[in-house]
Amino acid sequence: MNSPTHKVEKLRVCPPQESFENTLFSACDFAGADLAGLRFEDCVFEDCRLSNARICGTVFNGVRFVRCPMEGLNFFEAYGLVMAVSFEACALDFCSFHGLSLKKTMFKNCSLRAAVFTQTDLTGATLERCDLSRAVFHKTRLDKADLSTSYHFVIDPDDNSLKKTRFSALNLAGLLEKYDLEIE
Repeated sequence: MNSPTHKVEKLRVCPPQESFENTLFSACDFAGADLAGLRFEDCVFEDCRLSNARICGTVFNGVRFVRCPMEGLNFFEAYGLVMAVSFEACALDFCSFHGLSLKKTMFKNCSLRAAVFTQTDLTGATLERCDLSRAVFHKTRLDKADLSTSYHFVIDPDDNSLKKTRFSALNLAGLLEKYDLEIE
């Protein structure tokens, strides 16, 4: 991804443009805003509030989110089943990624509490130091994903694809939850 060529600061409402390319959005407040149908290509959202924004039909291609509260977003409503995004130090609690292809997506230092990953393709994704408390994994493809530093997850190996998925010995308990074992 190229460095953004435009910078938008402290935007309080959805801009009238329909398409943004190579734009840095810094400290913008999009919480609850209507971003439906907008197109963001090779953009960076830094310290922006996006919680509960409406993103139906929105395109995120090559978009990086850094330190953004984004609670409650239904990413499955965004345009297309494939999204090219990355998240760093974002609050993604109660977000839904249902049915999306998020291959090789980076989630770094994110809170993903109660996030929904049903039927999501996370092949080759990295979930680095992410809190996955109450996150839902059902029919999720996690092949070659790296969850070795993530925590508080519960993933049923019989219900999800986990070929060559990386875990640490310290976080294996989340794979055995259904067996009601006492692991020390």
